[in-house]
Amino acid sequence: MQAQTSILPNFTLKSGTTKVCLSPATKYPSAPGAEEKCNEQPVDESAVWGLVGPGGRTLGISPTAGLYGQASNQTSGPLAMGKKRYINLHQCAYYYGPGADLYTAANDGQVGTVFDAGTNVGNTADTAKNCGSGDVNYPLNDVNSGYKSLDLLGNQFLNLHQCAYYYGAGADLYTTVNDAPVGAAFDAGTNVGNTADTAKKCGSGDANYTFSDVNSGLKSLDTADSARGRGFIEFKMSAPTETNDYTHEAKLNGTSATPASGIVRVRPNDSGWGDWWLG
Repeated sequence: MQAQTSILPNFTLKSGTTKVCLSPATKYPSAPGAEEKCNEQPVDESAVWGLVGPGGRTLGISPTAGLYGQASNQTSGPLAMGKKRYINLHQCAYYYGPGADLYTAANDGQVGTVFDAGTNVGNTADTAKNCGSGDVNYPLNDVNSGYKSLDLLGNQFLNLHQCAYYYGAGADLYTTVNDAPVGAAFDAGTNVGNTADTAKKCGSGDANYTFSDVNSGLKSLDTADSARGRGFIEFKMSAPTETNDYTHEAKLNGTSATPASGIVRVRPNDSGWGDWWLG
């Protein structure tokens, strides 16, 4: 898929101003929302802007150039998906003293809300762990419980690490999916990014709870969906000196959408540049 437009006749592209942005809250660069993420590397304007022709320079750029780990010189590529911003992953541990047994929950259990973990998705990062209180046999073990808010904006993969630790004296397995407050020895490397992890990342355990490799693992979940998206592409151009109104057109090639158009208005004492977006 390719976003296309051109510099208007007698206008000049301002070097280094081309941006590709995700903007879940708005599609207008002139009124950005609280959530916005633009290309991490400068757009390679020599690759995406064509040579000067009868109608001026032409732009052909991927709607995700420089985002989701894509190269910043891409002239075509997938359309970004729309999705919730955060995965709030809660890890709740419960301890049975007589059997030296730790039970871990990352989801709601079926035995009642006392063992529920508050894992959720939303557009706000959680600020505290949300765990059921446990019961008289398995009370909440606060030191081994925690949460991690994973920001999906501009990130393609959720790399979910599961780390198990074995206590031989009690034949107990303790499992983590987040960093454990008790210390790095039980941390799980769950993260988000634009690269799929290829190996599990787990703390080494300690003298009582040793790392159990056979019960540990990794799953990299690809959250991208090229069928949906919201964002904009922005650039600046210097205007000619005369006062005039110009019709400016853009389109998203590879869809059935009607080309978008707007008016670029040049007046005395203007700032000398205009912006364009296609959302």
